[in-house]
Amino acid sequence: WQGPFVTIMGLAHQTRDPRLAKRAAEIAMSAQQIDESMSAVHLWRELAPNSQEADQYYLSLVVVKNDYPAIEKFYSEWLKKSTPEEKPGVVHQAQRSLNRTSNKQAAFLSLEKILRNEKNSIDGHIALSRAAYRANDVERAQQEAKAALAIDPNSELGILTLANASEKSVAFDLVAEFLKNNPNAKEVRLAYATMLMDSKQLPLAKATFLSFLQDPDKSPLSKAQTLHTL
Repeated sequence: WQGPFVTIMGLAHQTRDPRLAKRAAEIAMSAQQIDESMSAVHLWRELAPNSQEADQYYLSLVVVKNDYPAIEKFYSEWLKKSTPEEKPGVVHQAQRSLNRTSNKQAAFLSLEKILRNEKNSIDGHIALSRAAYRANDVERAQQEAKAALAIDPNSELGILTLANASEKSVAFDLVAEFLKNNPNAKEVRLAYATMLMDSKQLPLAKATFLSFLQDPDKSPLSKAQTLHTL
């Protein structure tokens, strides 16, 4: 790999052609040479500053290297230039990227820094809740999920995030109560049916799944059934 890499990198510098820098990066990455890969990607991004593909190559490398400051800088800058419609996707991608790093606590702290200007964002709270739960900080995970629900009490993602960070019996109560007020919450209904199945309440789980298949917009359980389940 070294000969082709050096040759193509030299040509990329001479011609200022980003396609050659990309090819050099591919050669180095195929050989699992992180430092050389990063050099080529830095040149690629310099020559093609608006290339999303180059950005993704760069991001994959800094994640592999567990370079938390670089990850923070990358996503902080991306959020600044994102539209309000784009921000939720960026927030959740940041959380997923940090999930791939090795230090769970460091990942959570990095996400906090990235989202320091997104304190009123429901997606920011949900992402922080998931990261906190991954870092075994259950109390913080619950706090962030509750903060998301305070912004939007009808958020399906919010209630599922809180349920995931709660004990099993509490999660049942949370989901059942949510379904009383939001009977057409499809994702929550499916999650509830799965919870019933996991807790060996197979007849009710079957009825819930069948109800969903027959009429996805109809509440799966009557109030009496829900209370009986709990």
